[in-house]
Amino acid sequence: MVDAATYPYVIRPGETNNSWNNFDESSQPIDYFTFNGGWWSDSWSWMYTAASPGQTLTFTFEGDAVALYARYYSGGSRFDVYLDGVKQASVDTNGNSGKRRVFSKSGLPVGVHVLEIKVTGTGGAVALEGFEYDYISAEPPETTGVETVRSGESVLIPARLGKYTFEGKMKVLKSYVPDIKKVESEIMQEVVTVG
Repeated sequence: MVDAATYPYVIRPGETNNSWNNFDESSQPIDYFTFNGGWWSDSWSWMYTAASPGQTLTFTFEGDAVALYARYYSGGSRFDVYLDGVKQASVDTNGNSGKRRVFSKSGLPVGVHVLEIKVTGTGGAVALEGFEYDYISAEPPETTGVETVRSGESVLIPARLGKYTFEGKMKVLKSYVPDIKKVESEIMQEVVTVG
């Protein structure tokens, strides 16, 4: 969850107001957001804007699912939700039920996605409470090469396995090992001496 607890607002040194445009991105390992308009953070709300058309916010994430939470309160306003440029929902947060999940989508292709909030209401405010996503890296695992080792030859296996001396022919990995447990099991069946 990306919210006030996990992604607290930190003002950039030298700034004097709590606009999200003044957020110190270096205070977090990931910079998820881009803001257009007057998005704020204070004791009233972690992330909000006075509603007027043209206020937008984007949340960029890597994974295959996402959810958005907003606050329903008297004075809430309207916004549209877009995912990767396609309109998904229209939301009106005028009410009194507090924090609610207002949008979710799963089964996305693994990769980088952009969730965009476009304010459509006039008057009131849009208060966002959090963003949730299932992280799955879009990077494919590194491929591994193999080579044949001759009897008595020492080979360095990836760090967690150490150095082994083999007897007979054996194929060993030359680079990153995606399934270390399986490889370790196969190697342990062939190891004669441990160096």
